[in-house]
Amino acid sequence: MCAGTACARDLQAPYQESQVRSREERGGVVRRPTGDSKEDIGMHWDKDEDLVDSQGLNVHPQLSTVTYLSDEGAPTMILRKQSSVVYDEMLSAYGNISEGWLSAPRTCKHICFDGRWLHGAPSSLAPLATGKRRITFLANVWMNYQPSGVEIFPDEEIKSFVMREVSTNFSCKSRMKRIRVPSISDPMEFLFGGASGHQHLLRVLLPIAEVKRSLVEGATLLLSFPLRPPAASLMENEEEDKRKKMKGRDAKG
Repeated sequence: MCAGTACARDLQAPYQESQVRSREERGGVVRRPTGDSKEDIGMHWDKDEDLVDSQGLNVHPQLSTVTYLSDEGAPTMILRKQSSVVYDEMLSAYGNISEGWLSAPRTCKHICFDGRWLHGAPSSLAPLATGKRRITFLANVWMNYQPSGVEIFPDEEIKSFVMREVSTNFSCKSRMKRIRVPSISDPMEFLFGGASGHQHLLRVLLPIAEVKRSLVEGATLLLSFPLRPPAASLMENEEEDKRKKMKGRDAKG
C-alpha cells in the first residue's frame, strides 16, 4: 500500500504502462455513529460484480483508493490476499496471510493499494466511539477494462446532497509504523460473503491494545504476520460448508 504515483509499484509492469480506460467512483458516507456494529464495512474484494453473476469470473480494478473526509470511525484493513480468478474455485485462494495494513482515518488522508487485495473497515477495530460519522470517498481505477453495469450518476440526484465543509489540505502526512504480530495475540474472526455464494472466514491475531493506541495517534500500521504458527488465514466457513452438505443430502433424499 502506498500513496501518490508510487502505488503502481506492486503491479505487474504491463499494467504500469497501460492507459487508464475507466475510473469507477463511489462516495461512501457512513450514517451510523462510530463504534456501532452497523457501521461495519465487511471484508471484501473490489470486482466487477455483474461479471461474477453472468460469467462466474472475478475481475478486479488495478488500483483501489480511499480518501478520508473525516477523522472518525474504523480503520481500513488491507490484507495481501487475492481471490481466485474463477468464483467457484475459491479453495485455491484460501491459506495463510503474511502481510497487511491498518489505516486510521484522517481528514484528507489518501491511500491506494492493489485492487486485487482483500479489504474492509471492521467496526471492532475503531479506537474510539465518538458518535460522529465516518466519511470516505472511494475511487477504483480500471486499466484497459470497463466494468459492466456502471452508469453515470444522474445530475438531478446531485442536488439532494448536502454540502459539507471539509479541509482541502492534502499535504497531511501519516506516520507508518511496523508491527510484527506476536504469535500470542488477541484472536479476531470476520465472516464475509455468503449472500448468494461462498462464505469465507478470516482469522487474525492482533495485539489489540497496541493497535488501537497507534490508531488513535493517526498512524498507518504495517502488519507482519508469522506463518508458523499462522497469525492470519482465510478459509471457508466450516458451519456454512456443513449446512450446504446437509441441504444437498436433503435434496437427494
